[in-house]
Amino acid sequence: MAWIYPPSTMGWMGTRDFSFGAGPGRQGYFEGVPVHLREFLERWAGSFSNHPDIRDVSSKSVNAWAFTHEDAARNIDDLAVRLENVLRELAVLPD
Repeated sequence: MAWIYPPSTMGWMGTRDFSFGAGPGRQGYFEGVPVHLREFLERWAGSFSNHPDIRDVSSKSVNAWAFTHEDAARNIDDLAVRLENVLRELAVLPD
């Protein structure tokens, strides 16, 4: 859902800096994950796609968007609200 790396460091599956994302992932990536959770994670990832300060860092295995460290700092209040909301929503998802 979220990855944080040192500046200018390439991470897992092309994620970098402050990245946010989720599957669809390679075959089997979501194996055993309930449909409602998979759909929730895909919506979470997609919610970043139209942010003006974000860039697409998706790959074949992950849909992801990244903020540079400077842009993350400039958008810190928005990011804090988004992270708080996603954690709150995850907490009430059915099993």
